[in-house]
Amino acid sequence: MARMESGRVWMHAEDTEFHLDTGSGDRTADKLVRFDIPFQKPPQVVIGLTKFDTNKDRNARLSVEAKDVGAASFEVEFKTWSDTLVYGVEVSWLAYGD
Repeated sequence: MARMESGRVWMHAEDTEFHLDTGSGDRTADKLVRFDIPFQKPPQVVIGLTKFDTNKDRNARLSVEAKDVGAASFEVEFKTWSDTLVYGVEVSWLAYGD
């Protein structure tokens, strides 16, 4: 039987694993998401950007993707590059499958 699960992930400069607010060049931050009930096999995961707080004096550069999708969890990867400074970012996600 097919099922769906959804949620939101928020990361910001106060999180110890968040490094998008300093430095320059490629920087990433990952956040683990665990499903309430594991799927029978890895589901499809769709991600949408819902909030983005960045430095007003720099270009806004951000990519988000689901990676390492398994039956019980996945990671959201937030990535920026060049001189962009990101102070916070939120995504909504939807997982669907068996």
